[in-house]
This record gives sequence, C-alpha cells and structure tokens, in this order.
Amino acid sequence: MSAMSASNREEHVAELKSLRREFRGGDVFEFLGPKVSEATAENPTRMRIKRALPAPLAVVVTLPGSYPSDGPPAFRVEADGLEDAQLDPLEAHLAEQASYMRGMACVSTTLSPSTTSSSAASTSGRPAAAGRSSRSTS
Repeated sequence: MSAMSASNREEHVAELKSLRREFRGGDVFEFLGPKVSEATAENPTRMRIKRALPAPLAVVVTLPGSYPSDGPPAFRVEADGLEDAQLDPLEAHLAEQASYMRGMACVSTTLSPSTTSSSAASTSGRPAAAGRSSRSTS
C-alpha cells in the first residue's frame, strides 16, 4: 500500500482534533494511536469513542491511509452483553453510512445519534447468550 497522502494526513489531524473537542469529558474519547505522523498501513491511527445512547457501547474507529480521499474509516463496535450477531449489523450500518460520504471527514456524522439509533434499536431487543460477551467496552 502506498504512503498516506499529505492531504489525507492533514484531514486525519483535523478530524482527530475535532473529535477530541466533540467527545471531551469523562472517558468518552480515547486515542489509541499511533500518531498520524507515525501511522502505517499495518498500524493505522485508531480511537475509541464511547456512547451511552442508544445503548452503552464503544466504537473503535480506524483511519486507514486511504481515508478520506479513497475510502471510509473502519468501525468495530464493542458492547458488554451483546454477541457478534448483534454487533455485526451495527458495524455494517456504520460502514454503509460512511460509504455515502467518500472524500469527506465523516466519523462524527456517522456516529451521530440519529445515524446509530435506528440500527441499535433493531438489535437491542435480542438478548445475548447468558454470561457471554464477545466484545468488551473496556
């Protein structure tokens, strides 16, 4: 994979700053690294954003070098008490929403309550297997 373009690098930095401001307070935003200047195709910049609504969950967002000019970020949903069968549709919904915004910084919009609530509502009614949680929010 080729090196990240200067334009994408600038977009990553600007979006990270914006997300830190938007999700400040408590432990809502967690920068997982590496710094944008140190990111590689094998080790892209990642962050975790915790949400209380529509259900308690966290979303790990990965910013590949191709984002935003040539591809979307990647989303992995983590939630205690939910199984992969419940989390996979949430991830697919987030990926679909981001795909509509190619060329634009889209993490904040993709994670907005209006975007995530309809998909979360459709999975929250199904109970997870007793005592099992495939992905954790910690």
